[in-house]
Amino acid sequence: MADEHEHTERDKLKIVLPHLLKHNQEHIKEMQRLAGKTGSRDVEEELMKVIFYAEKINRHLSNAINKL
Repeated sequence: MADEHEHTERDKLKIVLPHLLKHNQEHIKEMQRLAGKTGSRDVEEELMKVIFYAEKINRHLSNAINKL
């Protein structure tokens, strides 16, 4: 029974993780577009940090997808 449950969860992850990766990439593109339009260097720098970490998250999501 545990094997069936694990298989089901892996199947869900195979669907959900690529969706999260794509969705996160869309957020990154939008933040990149907006970063230069803030009128504030401080805000732009903060958005660039968010982009950096979002890209790092995407690398980990990709790694997880590949390991499934």
